[in-house]
Amino acid sequence: MKVGLRTIKTGIAVSLSMLVANLLGIDSSFIIIVTAFITIRPTVVDSWKIGINRILGTFIGAFIGILFLWIYPTNFLLAGIGVVIVIWIINQLGWKEAVTIGGIVFTSIYLYAEGNYFYHALSRLVATIIGITIAVTVNYFIYPPAYVEKATTKMANAMKDIWAIHINLIEMIIEKGGKLNRLEQDEIYKIEEELNEAEELLMLQSNEERVRIYNDNNYKEKQIILKMIKKTTQYLHNIYGIMQENMDAEVVGLYSEDLKVIKNELLQHKDIELKLLYNKGTDNFLEEMKSVSKIKNRIKFEKNVNMYPTEDIVKMFVWMYNLEETLSKFNIIAGRQEN
Repeated sequence: MKVGLRTIKTGIAVSLSMLVANLLGIDSSFIIIVTAFITIRPTVVDSWKIGINRILGTFIGAFIGILFLWIYPTNFLLAGIGVVIVIWIINQLGWKEAVTIGGIVFTSIYLYAEGNYFYHALSRLVATIIGITIAVTVNYFIYPPAYVEKATTKMANAMKDIWAIHINLIEMIIEKGGKLNRLEQDEIYKIEEELNEAEELLMLQSNEERVRIYNDNNYKEKQIILKMIKKTTQYLHNIYGIMQENMDAEVVGLYSEDLKVIKNELLQHKDIELKLLYNKGTDNFLEEMKSVSKIKNRIKFEKNVNMYPTEDIVKMFVWMYNLEETLSKFNIIAGRQEN
């Protein structure tokens, strides 16, 4: 059972909030702790935005709390009405993230304030600001989010799976003479899901970069690469579409030797994801593209092609076209890494 870094940071923020409240002798330690607890977010920017909303919500909760104290202190009906009003005002202002803290501040002032109401309202506001400051500081300095690294890992896994599918497809066609086990489209969907998760992670990093928190511009390059990898999944869908039925064995036989060459060339690129995403021996795919182009040219120009089922010849051509496009995208990625 794993404990996430955000969970650990939340625990640290709560401990620090309690420590700071004790050191400063603040009687609103509960407000500090609750504010820090609910302000920890996946990104520092989100924590800051939510923190601002919390401060605004505190103003509303404190103001309504003081107003209701003047009307009638600690009345159970007014307490409920006051909370409703606080929530309504905050929602009308579009500060939905501030609803919780606004209600807490109102309740703490209306039910527990004694003597100088303004002092209690001010102490709640100061406590909120301290809690937010602690949460943002913890989020910034402790286990800063490594979104680019996480996204790169997901992209690497997807690229490895895409490469493996192409190799397996060639093996199935050659070894079974055109008989193809149903290409599992679910595998492609899993790859797309992983790439979508990578895209979300890079978007989180993009939010951080708006305030130049981690000063990591590498995410922009990863976004470009991600788009090219996602494009290759469309080529896989295209291949899936034409490979629903077995290909004529004689058609496969025409190009089996060329397919074996392509397969061996693809196998030469061991750990392709390391080479293309981690710069560990960058490759290009010009030879593979030439081999694929050779099959395409044979389909176009060999006279005896017309002797075989047109549908299966077209399948072979479309397959090679989409494989060539995939190799082209990988080759562009390789070129960008070299630069």
